Amino acid sequence: MSIPIFLAGLVLLLIFVHDLVTTTLSSKGAGWFTRHIGVGIWAVLLAVSRLIKQRKILSYGGTTIMLSALLIWLLGIWASCTIMILSEEDSVINIETNTPASVASKIYYTGYTLSTFGNGDLEPGNEFWEIFTALFSFTGLIFISIALTYLLPVLSAEIEKQRLSAYISTLGYSVEEIIKQAWNGENLCSLEVHLPSLTSMILHHTQNHHAYPVLHYFHTERKKDAFVLNLTNLDEVITLIRLIPEHQRPSKQVLLPLQNAISHYLSTVQDIYVRPAEQAPPPPSQENLAEIISLDQSQWELHYRQWAERRKMLLGLIQNDGWCWDDLEAGAFQNYRQEIEKDK
Repeated sequence: MSIPIFLAGLVLLLIFVHDLVTTTLSSKGAGWFTRHIGVGIWAVLLAVSRLIKQRKILSYGGTTIMLSALLIWLLGIWASCTIMILSEEDSVINIETNTPASVASKIYYTGYTLSTFGNGDLEPGNEFWEIFTALFSFTGLIFISIALTYLLPVLSAEIEKQRLSAYISTLGYSVEEIIKQAWNGENLCSLEVHLPSLTSMILHHTQNHHAYPVLHYFHTERKKDAFVLNLTNLDEVITLIRLIPEHQRPSKQVLLPLQNAISHYLSTVQDIYVRPAEQAPPPPSQENLAEIISLDQSQWELHYRQWAERRKMLLGLIQNDGWCWDDLEAGAFQNYRQEIEKDK
């Protein structure tokens, strides 16, 4: 047996198993391979969608990245075990000819053993390889079980994200709609009913995102259902509310926790997936909200300059999901009706 070759295969196996375990069985997020696979595939899909000016391709991102990670784990474990078997010429014997198996036969032997289909016309060459075969057949069984159990919570977390996005959209599809629907002629205190629930749901989604980073790549084509657009609208509402006299807006006890929850989410995605935009987006139009907020243009612009860094991050989040800042208004009811008519 060639010890260096066997050890090389063992080290490679440990690397892929570590990536698998880190991604599926820990709350630390994705392993090195899985993380870079996701970032790379999403960058390609994003570039293609911008080139052909079609966002539909992004809707396949989450599924493609998840299946690619499973394939990389499978091929990595398969290659690692094959390298270890190749460390000795007589590790696998052809039953019919009673001679050492060829390299291709050893690859085949490793594959069907990992798939738990059992042995066929090949068998281990000695007792050591019999034990080794038993061990990596268990590895295949464990891999299949972990892969299946990983898919279920990811899909469940994606449903929770869609639920959160839908909840925000019920308040309004744009900043203007949310403010106007909540305004009762005197204040915005009706929002207090919703903000604690939204805080809890955003924190829950942030934890899901940290545990299952592939959630970042599940994209929806419909603007009014897009999580990043709805979340940005909600944060823009909080920024806008600070221009309203304190007695007319929701209390700090519900407003600050929500803003902090969004900040926690933004810091989570900024670590790996999103870079802030180079310039802050323009402030919203004051014209349609003049009856609620009465400020001169200089005060209005000064306020938004104070929140420029946060809004750069929000713009970066939107752009990373294939949207642009103008799409925030596209979810508004009138524009949504126009989209439907256009699709027809």
